[in-house]
Amino acid sequence: MDLRSLNYFVHAAKDLNFTQAAKECYISQTAMSLTIAKIEDELGFPLFDRNNHVIGLRRPDAIFTTGRRRFFAAMRIRQSAVRTSLPVIPAKSTSRSQTAMMDSILCRS
Repeated sequence: MDLRSLNYFVHAAKDLNFTQAAKECYISQTAMSLTIAKIEDELGFPLFDRNNHVIGLRRPDAIFTTGRRRFFAAMRIRQSAVRTSLPVIPAKSTSRSQTAMMDSILCRS
């Protein structure tokens, strides 16, 4: 699980539609579905209730009651990994290409 995957989850939860969320993130619907499935697999519990053509976000209390410890532990590990692996770029030295690269990493809201 990485920040990009979590961003995809946020879009899917907002739209309740993997196809629409995928369009907003400039990825395929298949990539969106696989990313959400990977997150669910890592956490050990489903984030969405699905049937043939409709998805629904699971009750927030069910998500956080069942897996909040695993979720936040995973987030702490990921945050630590990100902090140690990313170079610090001073705000004034951020170029257009660096800004474009950051925009491509995280899809826009």
